[in-house]
Order: sequence, then structure tokens, then C-alpha cells
Amino acid sequence: MPAKPLTREQKQDAERLRGIYEKRKDESRLSQKRLSQESLADEFGFSAQATVNQYLVGKIPLNVKTAVKFAEHLKCKVSDFSPSIQHEIDRLSKYASENVEPCYRSEEEEQYLVMLELLLSVERSTAMNVLATLVDSLCKQRKKPRTKKGSGVYSQDLNK
Repeated sequence: MPAKPLTREQKQDAERLRGIYEKRKDESRLSQKRLSQESLADEFGFSAQATVNQYLVGKIPLNVKTAVKFAEHLKCKVSDFSPSIQHEIDRLSKYASENVEPCYRSEEEEQYLVMLELLLSVERSTAMNVLATLVDSLCKQRKKPRTKKGSGVYSQDLNK
């Protein structure tokens, strides 16, 4: 059975999406992480680049899930390329549960994130020294000797 042809609106959505994609692709030429249909296919979990192309040229109609994936990766809003899908997302959000508690990090998790950000902002040798000191401190608290090889996994991970 042949696929149902796309509506005029769906074709316009694909055109707008392709315009955003081309703009982001041109912008990515200046960065180390180049945008391509292949990279999007990998990110989206598609088996082939051709699937991304079919969305961009209007052969496959966009759906909410795919539209959100494109918006996330192209750093735009769904409404930038598909007002109708954005309307559907807005409609669905009215029925979202209000009883769900938002996900919060504990104070300890927040402190770990701050420390990690600080470690990532300093030179590698400084970070290594800080990690070695932390490992020594943890080993003393647990009364276990530190291995002679240094910080073990920590130093290996930072050297990657």
C-alpha cells in the first residue's frame, strides 16, 4: 500500500525544518562538531541517514517525538518549523499529571556538581593533584591504604 501523500502544511513544516537544518549546518562548519544528516541519524537512533533526509525533504511526515528530537538537536523550538505539532504538544501538556514531584538534586549532589565544574575548569595537573588529595582523604576515612600506582581509575580517566 503506497504511503499517504503529505498535506501542504506538512510539506511547509519540512521546508521550514530544512531551512533551520541548513542554517545550523552552515554554523557548525566553524565548530569542531559538524552537523550532518549522518550525525543526526546516529543521535536519533535511526538506522540510516536517508531517514533524516526524508523528513527534511518532506517524504515522511513529522510526528511529535521526531519533531522534539529535531528541535533539541537544532537548538530551536518545534513552533519554529511546525506550528501544528507545537499545538499538539501544547494540547497534550494540558493532560500532564500535576501530582508528579519535580526532580531535585540533593545538597550533596549539588556540591559534587560544583566540584566537578571546578575540576574541569583548571589545568589537568592541578585537577590531578586535587583528585589525589581527595582519594588520600577518602582512604584515610575508610582506613584503607591508597594503591602505590596513584589514584588508579581517577588518573586514567583524566588522561583520556
